[in-house]
Amino acid sequence: MSDKERALIAKTHEEFGTCLTAERLKFDFQQLGISPGMALLVHCSLSKIGWISGGPVTVIQVLLDLLGPDGTLIMPSHTANNSDPKYWENPSVPSEWFDIIRQSTPGYQSNITPTFNMGTLAETFRHWPGVLRSQHPQFSMIAIGKKAKFIIDKHYDSCGEQSPLARLYDCSDSGYVLLLGVQHKNNTSLHLAEYRFQSNDNIEKVFISGASILNSETNAREWSE
Repeated sequence: MSDKERALIAKTHEEFGTCLTAERLKFDFQQLGISPGMALLVHCSLSKIGWISGGPVTVIQVLLDLLGPDGTLIMPSHTANNSDPKYWENPSVPSEWFDIIRQSTPGYQSNITPTFNMGTLAETFRHWPGVLRSQHPQFSMIAIGKKAKFIIDKHYDSCGEQSPLARLYDCSDSGYVLLLGVQHKNNTSLHLAEYRFQSNDNIEKVFISGASILNSETNAREWSE
């Protein structure tokens, strides 16, 4: 057991008197207003919640149970490491590595490529039976439920009008965002608001990056910008 987990156990015991269970999470989520039929985008840091019996599997199962068969659970499955290394910070890499990284990074595959720095919950959800993942090589999203295909299909633009974020907004009667242990700086839905604000003010702000992809015709890896 790591020192980090020991500290989490101690913190949870001090705050709650016991570990967190599915029953406790269900009660708390219901108090937050989670209900059947929602299309729910979740951002989460499990370590900020507390020590949970069953870990991320418990959280996902509780959320799916509350959303029911008409609901949809969505999470980000971004892969920021599949990007142009010249823009990397904290840490950066030597400039002589740039071309090597561009030429050797495996092409994005929705069924294989792991999430990067998205947390244990999202990575666990990526492996969940029936989960669909969008095809964007850097800003992919994962979803399961009634509106999953509608939300993740045709993800041509990172966080703009042709993205799962826009499709979530289209679910105006049922689209919601749940932040668990994180703040709005982690709320990707705000990027759509930024995109729309720039568009409405006729501000052109173009950022050109790149990613390693698989060519759908040749099945060969290539760097695309």
